[in-house]
Amino acid sequence: MRFFPLLLAGLMSSALVGWGQDLPASPPKPTKPPKRLTILPVPVLFYQQETGAGYGLGGLLSGRLGTDTITRSSNIRAQYWTTQQKQNLLQFVHTVYSPGEKYYLNGEVSAYTNRLYFFGVGNDAPQVQTSNRSFVDFKLFIINQRFQKSIAKNQFLGLQYRLSRVYQISAETGRV
Repeated sequence: MRFFPLLLAGLMSSALVGWGQDLPASPPKPTKPPKRLTILPVPVLFYQQETGAGYGLGGLLSGRLGTDTITRSSNIRAQYWTTQQKQNLLQFVHTVYSPGEKYYLNGEVSAYTNRLYFFGVGNDAPQVQTSNRSFVDFKLFIINQRFQKSIAKNQFLGLQYRLSRVYQISAETGRV
């Protein structure tokens, strides 16, 4: 007699478990492959007292090289802007990971046309007024590159190169 209630309980529990299950699902619908690259245009608009209004355009290119989803996304940013005082910047900044993160390239290439204002030196400088102001115009070119090879997980070893060149320097006559 003890066997019958245990058999009945076992049959009921297996029936309840089977009742909650459906037939095997149909094969999933194929999904679109993820986008490999994304391009984001960015307007540049700003104002500074020294430069006046500035405007330009930038863009960000982001995505993975290859199909490996474990590899970090690579990014390349480009921008150009100019101001009312004829200052400008053209810049390319990049962070690129090879498939499997075997190699890593990071750096920038930038070209500036700038003006720096001076109001004197140290504690003997006169009050900050337009009449006391002098300026220096110059162009600046920068290349900064890092090339690295993976030596362990999330650890890279490599070389860095940097070039900074200041040229076409012209100071306000008789002031600086």
